[in-house]
Amino acid sequence: MCIRDRPSTFEAILKSHYYQQNITQESYDMARFALETAILNDPKNPTLLAFMGELYIDASIFGFADIQDAIAKGCEFSSLAVTIDPTCQVAHHSRAYAAFVNRDSDGVIRSAERITEINPHAASMIAVAGFWFCLCGEDEKGMKWFSAGTELNPMYERWLHAAPYFYCLHKKKYEAALKHAREIEMPGFFWGNIMRVSVLGLLGRTDEASLEYDKLLELKPDFPTKYRDYLNSFVWDEKLLDRMIAGIETLRTGSTGNRTATAKAV
Repeated sequence: MCIRDRPSTFEAILKSHYYQQNITQESYDMARFALETAILNDPKNPTLLAFMGELYIDASIFGFADIQDAIAKGCEFSSLAVTIDPTCQVAHHSRAYAAFVNRDSDGVIRSAERITEINPHAASMIAVAGFWFCLCGEDEKGMKWFSAGTELNPMYERWLHAAPYFYCLHKKKYEAALKHAREIEMPGFFWGNIMRVSVLGLLGRTDEASLEYDKLLELKPDFPTKYRDYLNSFVWDEKLLDRMIAGIETLRTGSTGNRTATAKAV
């Protein structure tokens, strides 16, 4: 490929933002190709490096690509991005993700706090900070920033609703949790299906849960054997993890036929 044919920094950042709004295998592949090639021309761009770090971690967490030492490499990109520009909020978001997958709650919180300190008026980024606070158990602070960011920016990434979803699930406010799970209506992103299956099961709405489970299996056929790995990636709290699993396991007593058969594997 000629240098002039490679995606520019601007194109790579655009495709990365598109991936954040539409998380699918296809959008992942496009963003990763654009980033990897743009970095060849712009190797010290902190935003490119930050997005690259996230995509390498996503490769492992979401099963989008088979990259050797994907998480370690993603963490390196994230750290490099912050080193190059300590005022880049995207870099701190990426480093929060790196800390999260390494179960470093203090590191996640430090990065989230830094995001809010750099620019508390950057709508999309303070909502992201709220997401990380919630996932580390800082629920009240997390909901504050999530609400502030999403009110300022109606075009926020829909996966951010995972933060209030976990918050509501922790409080056993299942109807409210379902509302947030339905906000993550991103075809191709299986985590939305996981959340809806679990809370619908907890609400005893097994027919609806079974339909969502069928959609989940279309996206992730390996879910029955790897469901704990997927859940453990984002749920640290053991009680919350058990609650989500309990919701999924209600499918064992749900509708008959293929849905029940596949659910029994969970």
